Amino acid sequence: MAPGRCSAWLNRTCVGGDSAIEPYLVTHHQLLAHAAAVQVYKTKYQESQNGLIGITLIVTWSVPTSDNKFDQKAAERAIDFMYGWFMDPLTSGEYPQSMRSLVRTRLPKFTKAQSKQLIGSYDFIGLNYYSAGYVTDAPVLSNARPTYQTDSLVDMSFMRDGKPIGLQPYVTIFHWDVPQALEDEYGGFLSPRIV
Repeated sequence: MAPGRCSAWLNRTCVGGDSAIEPYLVTHHQLLAHAAAVQVYKTKYQESQNGLIGITLIVTWSVPTSDNKFDQKAAERAIDFMYGWFMDPLTSGEYPQSMRSLVRTRLPKFTKAQSKQLIGSYDFIGLNYYSAGYVTDAPVLSNARPTYQTDSLVDMSFMRDGKPIGLQPYVTIFHWDVPQALEDEYGGFLSPRIV
């Protein structure tokens, strides 16, 4: 999140901001700017430069803490809120269903024209992958103030049963076939190059 911009109730050092809305607005406009830049590049420069244009996404992979269906769904939501938040608009023209259901009116909507411009606005997808975490389902608290960090209704930990998910405490080295998992989930759309 932007340094110094958050709701004051979340962090007293914040000088302004709304943690319930601003992360979604920023991402929405970032995606629109990306699609506009891709359109300009593909229309004016790609043929003469014989170049490719893409987007790089940060991915923190989520592994269910247990085999129960609630943790399984929590892992799906966590991936939606991290990766799908950006990738779904690029492949389907809208945010993941889980985000639309949970964030509701705080999540901006794309117009039909914007959705059309977003879909396929890449030649490749870059993955900035550092770590993974165990996730559990976190029920809604009636007194909770909404933020991007709580909207997904998941709790993440790098430990399960006293054992870390990977070799290091923060940037955990976790043996997981992320590109294959992403291909399984998104490969049916436009099968981009993943780097």
